[in-house]
Amino acid sequence: MPEEPQFDNRGEARQSFFAKQQLIQSTRALFQQLSGVLRNASLYPAAHPFLLASAEKLLALISDLLVMRKEVAFYLVGGELFFETNSVPVDQGLVALIEQFTNRQVGGVIFKPGLTSGEIIRFAYLMNNDEKFFADRVNVDNALVSGEITHIDIHA
Repeated sequence: MPEEPQFDNRGEARQSFFAKQQLIQSTRALFQQLSGVLRNASLYPAAHPFLLASAEKLLALISDLLVMRKEVAFYLVGGELFFETNSVPVDQGLVALIEQFTNRQVGGVIFKPGLTSGEIIRFAYLMNNDEKFFADRVNVDNALVSGEITHIDIHA
């Protein structure tokens, strides 16, 4: 008769710790890829292969996280980046993106199921508008609607 697997509290805690660390690394990679998409959108036209490839890679990372979630939400609180209730470590590569979000009064970005790479590219161009554009929340809301960006929410 096969033995039943035995679990102890330490083993469960260890598994939980590693799962959390893996989730944090995945979300960090996603945010790094978002940074790359925004940078590429500032350099290349929408149909450029670099921009298209980076948007597709970001979409794949988001899709992986959406498998067991209704949305993928990032929030900036007090200069820290959070995914769900987890603080995501920020390195030098992400500081510029966080500053860009902060200067544009963006406190959160939520990605929803049904997202396309085209929406990601339009979102990247929107985020590359100057800070004055973001001062009026109506501008941002209108740009999301007119740009057909329906699977990304931007929170103040």
